[in-house]
Amino acid sequence: MKKTFEQLKPWRLIRDRTNALRLDLNENIYAPTKEVMRILRTFNDETINVYPYYDRLLQALSTYTGMPKHSILPTNGASQAIIMAIRTLFNTDDNIVVPSPTFYPYYHFLILEGTHIVPTYYTYEQSTATWKFPFEETMHALNGARGIMLVHPNNPIGVAIPDNIIASLLREASKRDCYVVIDEAYIEFGGKPMHRFIRRYPKLIIIRTFSKFFGLSGLRLGYILARPELINAFSKTVGPWDVNRFAVFAGTRCIEHVDEFYTIKNKITKSREDLYHFFKTRGIDTWRSETNFLSIRTPSAKKILEGLAKKKILISNLSGYPYSQDLFKEALRISIPIKKDLGIFKEEFERIINSNT
Repeated sequence: MKKTFEQLKPWRLIRDRTNALRLDLNENIYAPTKEVMRILRTFNDETINVYPYYDRLLQALSTYTGMPKHSILPTNGASQAIIMAIRTLFNTDDNIVVPSPTFYPYYHFLILEGTHIVPTYYTYEQSTATWKFPFEETMHALNGARGIMLVHPNNPIGVAIPDNIIASLLREASKRDCYVVIDEAYIEFGGKPMHRFIRRYPKLIIIRTFSKFFGLSGLRLGYILARPELINAFSKTVGPWDVNRFAVFAGTRCIEHVDEFYTIKNKITKSREDLYHFFKTRGIDTWRSETNFLSIRTPSAKKILEGLAKKKILISNLSGYPYSQDLFKEALRISIPIKKDLGIFKEEFERIINSNT
């Protein structure tokens, strides 16, 4: 067994959350639409015994992203894409820069492969309630680094990285022959997509998912955008049919009906603004977001977390988040509920913070 295993905690299977209001895992509760679900039910189950093929999905993704098909690789969720990128690009003892805090699986898989994580840290401006990307620190950290992992927009902070900062990092990384992995899981919600730079920077890799904007978390579908030579290298670490036939079918149909998902995005944005102002008017430190979730910080975090759980309303506790330097102490993350559940959430939240117990 690898020595690095000793540093890691095992992944725990998600328990049944069927009868709960699920606001803890950044799932897109709005999607898919009824029309898309009607189309997905037309899936021909007689083809289940046949291995999947990917031509139509690749063509749909090519149309959607503007990238050629040979620069696209479907994956079993973004998590597989993360593992593939780390396993393919980096060697044991390589220095990998990770602006932090960020999506925690990056730390897990980097440690698993025996790399050295070089964290740089976001700072929080209390007076303006804004997060600042650690630009100077990150530029300096690229000295001697093999790669840098960017999550854009960031999870769990919720903000996109400014375009000029990414452009500067790409230039500096290119000078130092350094790989740049950009996770764009929430890119349809906010921030400017960076795949247009792939032609200019051969070591740029973009990771995307169908879990957030398209609401297909349960089907585990993602994809990588990169230069053909990198796609070919990644293909050596993937199984021959890791993306199943129904996920291929669903992903293709979702792209073909993408306008419906932008309508959903507008609903999420409206509910997010509603919830943001609900928190702010109650004096709660609330972080602006360009995603489908909001994060707050309050001394009542434990009371809120436990009180909502009793009502089967699940939210995420960010306290103790890895590489956060206590920035998330007493912090909570809430997925944006659909309109009919937004009132329920606000009512229970209000009741808890006003209670004396």
